[in-house]
Amino acid sequence: LGEKAALHHDGLPLAARDLAIQRFSEKDARAAAVLVCSECGPEGRSLPFAHHLVLFDLPPDPLRIQKRIGSLDRFGHMAKVRLHIPYIAGTPSEVFFRWMNEALHLFERPLDVAHRCGVEFSEKARAIAAQPKETWDEALAAFLPECQARTDELKAQVAAGRDRLTELSSFRPLPAHRLVESVRRLDSDLSLDFLMLRLFDHFGFDAEDVGERTYNVRPREKD
Repeated sequence: LGEKAALHHDGLPLAARDLAIQRFSEKDARAAAVLVCSECGPEGRSLPFAHHLVLFDLPPDPLRIQKRIGSLDRFGHMAKVRLHIPYIAGTPSEVFFRWMNEALHLFERPLDVAHRCGVEFSEKARAIAAQPKETWDEALAAFLPECQARTDELKAQVAAGRDRLTELSSFRPLPAHRLVESVRRLDSDLSLDFLMLRLFDHFGFDAEDVGERTYNVRPREKD
């Protein structure tokens, strides 16, 4: 790719990585059209203008793949991220692609249980990929529906579960205690009851007590 590519990997000094990001971000004639990254990628960088991501390898780890996609597909991005996933048919990458695409739908939307899916199914995907390729279709026909059903189950568990981080960050004991005490005081304050009973009487309504702080109000019969 020559001068049109910038190289960014964890073997480079930090200054060289910064220079690569700068070249990729520029818009003049010296700018790099392509940023070639190792697994570290442009960590902590914002690249809102980049919207093509080429995955030259597919490790059998959904979380790693999702992190790569997330390096571009983040808040503030100015365009849809388009994925390009070249692989050679008949190699393990074909098995991993079908697993992630057909069972996990990893290339279509974020997967909040990517780590769990990797823990539970990556070894089985590796085992299928290690078999003769003539057996893949039969093995995947059983594996993919099983994985998709389990993924849907895990997603349902997450959706129905508690968000403990939100609970921890939202709960403030002292203000909460003050608020609860304030509500209790208002609930036990009968001044509004007395005021309304006096108003009913003044304007010619009878208020019949039918339960705790519950009244049946109707116009008073005239003599």
